Amino acid sequence: MSHIILAAGWLAYGFAHSLLASISVKNFVRNLAPRAAVYYRIFYNIFATLTFILLLYYQYQTEKIRLWTPTLGTTVLGGSLTGIGLGIILLALRQYDLAEFAGTDAFQTKTPARSRLKTSGLSGIVRHPLYTGTLLFLWGLWLLDASLSTLIMAACLSAYIRVGIYFEEKKLLREFGREYARYRQRVPMLFPSLY
Repeated sequence: MSHIILAAGWLAYGFAHSLLASISVKNFVRNLAPRAAVYYRIFYNIFATLTFILLLYYQYQTEKIRLWTPTLGTTVLGGSLTGIGLGIILLALRQYDLAEFAGTDAFQTKTPARSRLKTSGLSGIVRHPLYTGTLLFLWGLWLLDASLSTLIMAACLSAYIRVGIYFEEKKLLREFGREYARYRQRVPMLFPSLY
């Protein structure tokens, strides 16, 4: 039963995260409380972080059901994927304005510059390098841990990432139009093309 609750929790986390990141919710908050809306991103990040920590805490309280006994092979593969994923995440974050990403830019007095579509670096290889790194990290973690609860987390967050990409790309098409449409045709979503 605890694993069903865990799966429901991770799915609810993904749903809430996507809903709160949607333009319609952001516009609703902007119309409801225009002065507070500038702080929306930071509160969104705080909420996302706290709920993530609570879910991880619950996950590590659940009964550990091993799906297999880790071997040298699964440990090396899992460690490699986790390390590569973490490296990609860190490199991808370097392409972001971290103050804007975290929401702390709301405390700055300067007027934010107009957003530009980033198509160089890792974004020239895949459109969503942060998600690529996250997926590699999650599935590497599962190979290292070999537990049902980590499988549930990896599967639910992978589904959330795929749904989140759908909505994020709709937003990017609205924001950048033909420039993003051309970029989307040229650059693969998550993993580099092998041809």
